[in-house]
Amino acid sequence: NKALLITTIVACVLCFITSLARTYGWMRRQQDLMVGMDALVRFVIYYMNHLANVFFLINILTCAFVYVFFRNQSAVDYMLPTESTYVFGTLYAAVVFKGIYCMFRIHEQCNADIFVIDWERSKGQLLRESKEVPISMWRSTFLANELNEIQTLRGWRPLFSMLLILLFLEGLQYMNLLSTSVPDVPSIPSVTASTNNFLRLAVGAFFWIVITVGLWVLEYVVYYRLFQVHPLKAFADLCSVSNISITILLEPQWGFYIHGESVHQHSDVSMVEFQENLKKEAQGNMPTRGLGGQDHCQTFEVFIGTYMRQYLFLCYADLEMEYQRACLLYTSDAADEEDSVDLGGRRIIKKKKKENKRVMKNCEYIIRYTKS
Repeated sequence: NKALLITTIVACVLCFITSLARTYGWMRRQQDLMVGMDALVRFVIYYMNHLANVFFLINILTCAFVYVFFRNQSAVDYMLPTESTYVFGTLYAAVVFKGIYCMFRIHEQCNADIFVIDWERSKGQLLRESKEVPISMWRSTFLANELNEIQTLRGWRPLFSMLLILLFLEGLQYMNLLSTSVPDVPSIPSVTASTNNFLRLAVGAFFWIVITVGLWVLEYVVYYRLFQVHPLKAFADLCSVSNISITILLEPQWGFYIHGESVHQHSDVSMVEFQENLKKEAQGNMPTRGLGGQDHCQTFEVFIGTYMRQYLFLCYADLEMEYQRACLLYTSDAADEEDSVDLGGRRIIKKKKKENKRVMKNCEYIIRYTKS
C-alpha cells in the first residue's frame, strides 16, 4: 500500500504538469493568455482525463504483478491481498473521470461550428432571361446528411468485443484463471477455490486489451486497406466529387478543414459527364485532388485569427437574423401566409448565396497564397 501511495502521488504530480501544458496550448490557440473560468474548466477536464489514464495503467500493472507472482510460485510464499484502498479507490475514480471527459468531448462535438463552402460555378446565363443558371442545392444537402451520419462513427466495436470476451471466459473456460486455488503445492493437499478481485481485474483487463487491439488491427490495417474504404476517407472523396469544402471548428479558432474543390470544371453534371470526369481522373489527365493540385492531402488542421473568426460569426449572425425575420413574417397575422413564407425563404436564400460568395472569395485568396 505504501508503494502504491507513492506511485499514485508521483502520477498525480506528472498529470498536473501535463494538464498545465495542454491548457497552455489551448490558451495559445485562443490567443488569450489570461486565466479565466474557461481555462480553469479546461484544466480540470484535462487533469481528470490524464488521471483516469494513469490510474488505469497503475491498477493494471499492479494486478498483473499480483497475478504473475501468485500463479508462478512453487510454494506458498506469496498470498493474495484481499483488499486495497488505493487500487479500487483509484479504479472507481478513473471510471468517473473518464465518464466526465467523454461527456465533455460529446458536448464539444455537438457544439462545433461547421461551415460548408460550395465551389460550384454557374454554367452561364439563361437564353431568354437575364439571370444566371441556378446551382443545385442537393449536393450540399446530401453532403450534410453524410456528415451527420458519420458523427457516431466509433473507433472500436464494443458489442462484438464483449461477445468475444464472453466466448473466451465462459465458452473456452478461461474463467478458471480467476480461481484462487494455489498451484501444485505438496504441503497443501486441497484448497477451497474462490475468486479474488485482483485476479478478476488482471484477467479481464488482459482480454479487453488483447481483443480490442486485435480488432483494431484487423479493421484498420487489413479490412479498410484491402476490402473497403474507410468512411472518413470516403467522405473526403465525396467532398471532392461534390466540389464542396468543409471547415469544422471544434474551438473558436482551431479545427479541421477538408479541401473539396473539384479538379473538374463542374460537378453539378449528368451521369454521363460524371463518369467521363472520373475516367479522365483515373487516366491521370487531371491534377490531383489535394491543395494546389500537387499533393494528395485533402485534410488539414487549421488555425484562424481573431478577425477571421469575427467575420465568420458575422456571416452566421446575418443568416440567423434573416431566419428570425422569416419566422416573424410567417407568424404575422397582418400579412398573407403564403406570401410571407415565400418572402422569408427568398431572403434567407439570397443572404446565404451572398455570404457563401464572400467566404469563397476569402478562401480562394488564402488558397492561392498557400499555393504560392
